[in-house]
Amino acid sequence: MNVLTVHKAKGLEFEAVFMVSLVADRFPGRERREKIPFPEELLKESLPPEDSYLEEERRLFYVAMTRAKKFLYLTWARDFG
Repeated sequence: MNVLTVHKAKGLEFEAVFMVSLVADRFPGRERREKIPFPEELLKESLPPEDSYLEEERRLFYVAMTRAKKFLYLTWARDFG
């Protein structure tokens, strides 16, 4: 079993992927300096420069989802307390 961040999963594949804490201000958890490639045809809208973090969040989410070979689990919680 491997447990690692989405940032470390780029280029790897796993039988099952669990994406946790998928709520506002929890995913991806920190701002990245390096941009992750994202297929432009999947991004239907163009965001203003001040919202560029949303594009990066979408790219990171896409990278995480495409690491799963067979099973993808998306999780969230109403209360983290």
